[in-house]
Amino acid sequence: MKKGGLLKEVRSFVENMGYRLLDLKEVHFKSDKIIRFAVYKPEGVSVGDCARITMAVRDFLFLLDESEDYRVEVSSPGAERVFKSLDDYEIFANRKVHLTLKTGKTMKCLYLGLDEDGRAKFALDPQKPDSFMVVALDEIGKCRLTLE
Repeated sequence: MKKGGLLKEVRSFVENMGYRLLDLKEVHFKSDKIIRFAVYKPEGVSVGDCARITMAVRDFLFLLDESEDYRVEVSSPGAERVFKSLDDYEIFANRKVHLTLKTGKTMKCLYLGLDEDGRAKFALDPQKPDSFMVVALDEIGKCRLTLE
């Protein structure tokens, strides 16, 4: 099976299990073929979830292509995840972030979500409802979830 088709099948399979799939990639390391991804669900992802998904996806891949032996690596998104895709901006609304703009300006703020034009909205001071800014995604150097 071609790489793009395989990844599409894995995405669909995991999403049918009730998880949102992030960072899906196929990696080749020496003779190993690795399918690597993170999963998300609003109530959180446990080690048990990752183990169940790993086994289910490994069995699913075997059914798709018995001639290939894939290693499957599943993780949670992480408590201090760096936003890597539009999926991250859609999923992690109303979370504290450390934001670095491409201008070099950095700040800790509350990420509120995307507006109707697909721009990111941030609350600079959660105590003041009018203290927010809207930033185009291409102006963001790095946005990372923070526990602080």
